[in-house]
Amino acid sequence: MPGSIINSHGSVWAENRRFMLRHLRDLGMGKTALEGSIQQEAEMLVDHLDKTCVGKPAVMDVFFNCAVVNVIWQMLANKRYGLNDEVMVRYCTRIEEEMAIVQGPMFLVDVFPWLAKLLPSIIINKVLQAEILYRNRDEIYLMFKQVIDDHMATLDPNNPRDVIDQLLLERAHRDAPDYLTPEDELDFKSIMGDMFFAGSETTTTTLRWMILYMAINPEIQAKVHKCLDEVVPKDRLPSLNDRNQLQYVDAVLLEVLRVSSLAPISLLHATTADVTFEGYDIPKGTVVLACAEMCHRDPAYWKHPDQFYPEHFLDNEGKLDGKKEGFLPFSIGRRQCLGESLARMELYLFSTAILQRFTIEPPEGVVLSTETDPSQMLLRAPKPYEVVLKRRM
Repeated sequence: MPGSIINSHGSVWAENRRFMLRHLRDLGMGKTALEGSIQQEAEMLVDHLDKTCVGKPAVMDVFFNCAVVNVIWQMLANKRYGLNDEVMVRYCTRIEEEMAIVQGPMFLVDVFPWLAKLLPSIIINKVLQAEILYRNRDEIYLMFKQVIDDHMATLDPNNPRDVIDQLLLERAHRDAPDYLTPEDELDFKSIMGDMFFAGSETTTTTLRWMILYMAINPEIQAKVHKCLDEVVPKDRLPSLNDRNQLQYVDAVLLEVLRVSSLAPISLLHATTADVTFEGYDIPKGTVVLACAEMCHRDPAYWKHPDQFYPEHFLDNEGKLDGKKEGFLPFSIGRRQCLGESLARMELYLFSTAILQRFTIEPPEGVVLSTETDPSQMLLRAPKPYEVVLKRRM
């Protein structure tokens, strides 16, 4: 099973995607069986925010990453960390640093890979900051290796605990069942890296967008609070069973996905044959990017494309209408995000837990902005901001 998922193609990509989908679903992805795990992390997060951020300007910091990472980490490695755990805080910080470099200085090399062969190594390493990427990758891969080694030492073929166990069992059916080859080990690390990035950084950034839009739109936030108060008792967290009665809340979260356009140019695709489209000849193997943001801002699809307007996702009777043409937050086609169902569940459960507990406001005298860094082409995050959380309970 060579290669990763995000950056592979052909039979390697198809095999890895099928493998991950099958085992993530077995572990509860998209099912209510995973709800308790997400709620545990959501409760831990809101308790942390309650203790450290209430009543004063605060940054929604790396603790968000840790809480979200724990969900995917439990599925991958049957393990979770506390929000203050040094290993997880360091890991989340490294991922954020890598993302800033990949879509900043290194973006040109991603778009024009032949540049890597032409540019002097000092330019690649120092100016484009590749040496930082290599250092962070080595540190993250060392952490993954320790987890893989622990799993190998405790593997029970009759009782697989998580995705790593399933990967080990899959490898054991080949010619070298008694040890992990260097190639297999690299494959495992690549797949784990893909799942961590795709399963954590995206959801975390969307939650930060949600908090920002709620602070900027207090009247919409008040409607969300009213819906939650009418449906969910204050002595428990919102659940998936409440969701049908919280359709306005879901519409708000879908609108967050639309206006933020987290992946503005979506995921990489490539043509599988020569094709002519709209008068352009596109050779086989050409990398193609679908500009989701243009669809999300197209007035042909949206009544108020440049406003935060949850009613975009409600019909005339106030019922949720989430299957909208021109809505591509998880990409499109066969490379559509394989973790979409998990991401939607996490966004709902984390967001409702936060909004049930807090009112979110701008700091006094501060006008918050949704302006972004135009250099962010792969993953669009809000610029650093502070909000004030006020306890509702």
